[in-house]
Amino acid sequence: MPALRAAVIGAAGYGGIELVRHLLGHPFFELIAASSDRDTGLPLAELYPALLDRTALSFVPHEEVLALARDGRLEAVFLAVPHTAALSMVPDLLEDGVSVFDLSADFRLKNPTIYERWYGVAHTASDLLAHAVYGLPELYRSQLAQAGRQASAQETVRTSAQASARGTVRTSAQAGAQETVRTSAQAGAQETVRTSAQASAQGTVRMDAQAGAPVGMTGSMHARMRTPALVACPGCYPTASALAAAPALAAGITLAAPVVVNAISGVSGAGRKANATTHFCSVDDNVNAYGVTTHRHTPEIIQIFSTEAGRTVPVVFTPHLAPLKRGLLATVTLSLQTGVDAEILETVYLTAYEGEAFVRLLPFGTMPRTASVLGSNCAQVGIAFDAASNTLIASCAIDNLGKGAATQAIQCANIVFGFKETVGLIGIPPVV
Repeated sequence: MPALRAAVIGAAGYGGIELVRHLLGHPFFELIAASSDRDTGLPLAELYPALLDRTALSFVPHEEVLALARDGRLEAVFLAVPHTAALSMVPDLLEDGVSVFDLSADFRLKNPTIYERWYGVAHTASDLLAHAVYGLPELYRSQLAQAGRQASAQETVRTSAQASARGTVRTSAQAGAQETVRTSAQAGAQETVRTSAQASAQGTVRMDAQAGAPVGMTGSMHARMRTPALVACPGCYPTASALAAAPALAAGITLAAPVVVNAISGVSGAGRKANATTHFCSVDDNVNAYGVTTHRHTPEIIQIFSTEAGRTVPVVFTPHLAPLKRGLLATVTLSLQTGVDAEILETVYLTAYEGEAFVRLLPFGTMPRTASVLGSNCAQVGIAFDAASNTLIASCAIDNLGKGAATQAIQCANIVFGFKETVGLIGIPPVV
């Protein structure tokens, strides 16, 4: 099977170069271009010597990648650009038949008014928001697969890149689960199955969570694609927060009270360009909260929590900066309904993440470490129960440049193009 031709726009940044690193080792993608307007002409290996003998590519202007798309020489483009930059690129790339995996915030929020309020600019491609799939595979795997499928009478039909992707479908982590049942904590149910926040989901696609492809699909599916996909890859904080909290929210065992998210990120999350806040002398031997009540990931966390719970969920989100190069830890505190106990919580989370290739649920009461997921697409989730306050404490560790950015985008691409979900992403993270 011929490899898919791919490019990275914004490849000189930390997220972009992580995309490059993983695409170079991917058996089904051929990286043919990596762009940076600022570093045009510079060999990638000169800016990042770890790539010596791995690639002879030099950075090209963004426009050169867009020209390759217009000429029909690309199947996939990964965007690692600042917010608003994708607004002008994505419509043309989709028109040229190229699937887009966007690491920016431009297509994550479904309400353009909320986007404009938090980002301070008008959303100039709001007609594509309904088409965009939120790229968190553990929660929206079937939507991602659906984005890459050829429309047919047996499947949910999407007829054009402008068609609204309605009917949110969430697939149980247990392969073949066709109906999900919300379990009442008060009833003392011992089996809790994740419930779709959109109860009217139609055409559920059966998934093999280990293989990461719809049953019956083959790797040659991409040759039959008629409609390019637009995947809005989640932010790093929303990814970790959602993986920590989603099982409890979806199970309907939490109270309608504010959910508190405290999260810590390494400095690479601020990007390659240094400033006074990320200067070595400011970061070393220091931890501080920042963006309190104003961080732009707040509405994204609210959106995904509310989708999972099937109701509006208020969120108090406080991010912190730590003297780490990479790594992110999000700890979420949720008030529980009367009758929920440790056994029910463990059942909820075991059911949610059973068979997931990249989410490791730790033994009850054990909390995750960022060092354990460094350089990988893995997430570690730990939960604990405070009986005195009837509170769930759920914590998730990810690599902010991996599962929080680049490798998650490739995981999404694997699903969209019908490849085994883990291709190009399996490896043991550094252990020290």
